[in-house]
Amino acid sequence: MIWLILSGFWLALAYALAGLIMCVLIVTIPFGVASFRLAAYVLWPFGRTVIRRPGAGAASTVGNVLWFLLTGVWIAIAHVVLGFATLLDHSVVTVLIPP
Repeated sequence: MIWLILSGFWLALAYALAGLIMCVLIVTIPFGVASFRLAAYVLWPFGRTVIRRPGAGAASTVGNVLWFLLTGVWIAIAHVVLGFATLLDHSVVTVLIPP
């Protein structure tokens, strides 16, 4: 529950917002759809597996670079900030309620 409240919900919102922004242009709609899938994944990632597609090709590489430059950097920063928030929350709970 700590993940869902402190990180999962906020990151899912960020991915959904990135998906909406990517769906504005027709060319970037596939990236928007991928962003919506990532939003569902980050909401509750436990028990799920990411599968690599070996035959994705050069277009996938170009798409990944565009994704990283346009939205990936900001979402990565959000992951780090919310990760620290989760860590701090866990530290506070451990101090208040010893194991």
